[in-house]
Amino acid sequence: MIPITPAVTETPPTETIVARLRSNAVAHPDRLALVCGDTSVTWGHLTDASTGLPTCCWHRGCARATMWR
Repeated sequence: MIPITPAVTETPPTETIVARLRSNAVAHPDRLALVCGDTSVTWGHLTDASTGLPTCCWHRGCARATMWR
């Protein structure tokens, strides 16, 4: 596991959670990102899965406005 420290800061963070997750995926694609019971997912797989769905929807004609209604 990759510790995310400090968990709480006195100043606002300088990066978003999305940026932090993407940087972990790039830096550690083969490390575990999520574990739930017997199922585990690496950072690389999580990135592939999370970018695959929107890309598929886009190619099938879904626009942002239609996806979030």
